Formats: sequence, structure tokens, C-alpha cells
Amino acid sequence: MGKREDKVEEIVVDVCNNCFYKGFFDKGREILRKVYLTDYNYLDNMHTRRNLLYRLIVAERRSKKGTEKGVEMYVIQLKQDMDNTLNYKEECTSEYLDMMSYYTDCEYIKLTDKELLEYYELSCNYHKRVYENNKSVDSYIRMQISKFSKARFQRNFQIVLSLVEDIHNINDEKASSTMEQMLCDIKELDKNLYEESLKIANTTNLLVCI
Repeated sequence: MGKREDKVEEIVVDVCNNCFYKGFFDKGREILRKVYLTDYNYLDNMHTRRNLLYRLIVAERRSKKGTEKGVEMYVIQLKQDMDNTLNYKEECTSEYLDMMSYYTDCEYIKLTDKELLEYYELSCNYHKRVYENNKSVDSYIRMQISKFSKARFQRNFQIVLSLVEDIHNINDEKASSTMEQMLCDIKELDKNLYEESLKIANTTNLLVCI
């Protein structure tokens, strides 16, 4: 990286340590906004660009002065940069998916069904590869979460129920918290599906979404 990138990386780390970790999000937001305005267009390194934009997104969400429009601006900028970086989606899939999770959460950004399906399929394929490589419980749960998100979007209730049962059968703390979130998501999706899911989960000590 060049001198400008090194300077920006140092500022980002300093803001995290001396502003964010101490709860001074307004101050951190002000510092990072100045860096964005003066340096961003001159940064060649995608890693540095991503680090700066991620912290700006956090600052916009946590600062009293932050706005949803501000979050949207930085998320759109991040997606454009990633899409314009050769092979970024293929070589840095995890980082791309992190960006897309922010992108899909933005109130004012509306994706088409095709775009959403492409996102969910990319997530499923990526987490499947990760699980096949390490076979850990954590990666398995992440893989099932990605399948659940896709099935929920497609309203494939049969797959949703099978995933609820699968997560229910995993004896792990993360599986329990995952089940709680799944039940909350299912309740918003369909009342009958929620009741069927509760029948599967009713032998656990889950905090049922109400």
C-alpha cells in the first residue's frame, strides 16, 4: 500500500480505539467523514476503501447525527467499488456478502427479486464450500442459515420446516440463538408455518418470539 493508504488505515484504527470503543461515535463520524472527503477518491487499495466505508457505516448508524441516507450513500459506494474491482466477488466472497447484508438492509434501496435470489444463491454456495472445507459446527449452522434465508425468500415452507428441525437437533449454544431468530422471522412470514415450527421447537427452552 502507498503512503496515503497507510495514513488512512492508521486513522481508521485510531478512531476505532479512541472513539468507537469509548462510545464517541459523533466524534468518530466527524473524523472519518473528513478522511472520506479528502482522501477516498485517491485510494487505490480496495481493502483500505472497504475498511473506511465499513467504519463510516457503523458511525452513521451509531452516531446521534447519523442518518439512514448516510448509511445508504456509503453502502452504495462500497458496492460500486466492489463490483468494479476485477474478480472481487469471486476472490473475496465473504467480504462481498458482508457488504450485501448491509445493502439489503438499507431502507431506501430496493432490489429486484432476481437480484435478491442471486445474493441468496451466492451466500448458499459460499457457505457450503466453507463447510465442506472445515466441517465445523459453526460453518454448518452458517450454511443452514443461508439456506433458510433463501427458502424464506422463495416461500418454500417445506424446506423452512426441514431447516428448523435440523437446527433444533443441534446441541450448541449458537444453534439455540439461531432457532430463536428463525422463529421470529417465520412468525412474520406465515402464521401457520410459525405454529408448525413451534411444534418442532417446543421441547427446548427457547425464548419464543412474541
